[in-house]
Amino acid sequence: MPISELDQRVFKHYGEFYTKDFSVYSLDQMDYLAESHYINNIDLFFIDSLLVQIQAYLTVDKSNELINQFGRAKLVINDYHNKTLLETEKAITKTSNGYSINKNLDHYKLKWVRIGADIEYEVNKKLNTDSTSANLARFSSMGNPNGSKYKLTFQTSDFQYQMALIEWESTR
Repeated sequence: MPISELDQRVFKHYGEFYTKDFSVYSLDQMDYLAESHYINNIDLFFIDSLLVQIQAYLTVDKSNELINQFGRAKLVINDYHNKTLLETEKAITKTSNGYSINKNLDHYKLKWVRIGADIEYEVNKKLNTDSTSANLARFSSMGNPNGSKYKLTFQTSDFQYQMALIEWESTR
C-alpha cells in the first residue's frame, strides 16, 4: 500500500527518520477499528512511500489465536527462566480448541515466515523494574495493568535489508 492511499484523518504522521524515504504513521483514532478493545497502538512504517511494516501493540495475549491461525511457528526464547522451564514442560500443547502455548512461559517470540512477509509476535509478561514510566504507560491499560508487552509485527521479507540501506544512505 502506498502512502497516498493512507487515510490521513485516521493515521497521524509520526515523523521521518534517517532520510525522507523512511516514514512512520501511527493510528490516531483507535475507535476506528472494531478490535480496538484489545489494541493499544498501531504503527505503520513506509520506505520509499510503500508500506513495509505494521506493528500492533495489544493489551491481551493472542498467542494461542495466532498459533491456530498461522500454524507452526518458530519459538525464540532468550532468557534462562523460560529455557529451564522448557526442560520439564512442553512449549505447546494440543487442546480441544486447537493448540495452546504453555501459560508458564512469560517472555518469548513466535515467528512465522511466509512468501513475501514475516510475522513476529513478542510476549513479555515480566515486570520490568528498569522500565521508564513512559514505557509502562504505553503498555498499561485496564485490561493490562502490569504493562505486559504483546507486540505483533507484519513486515516484508526484505525489511531488514531495506532498513540497512536507509541507515547507510543517511550516513553518506
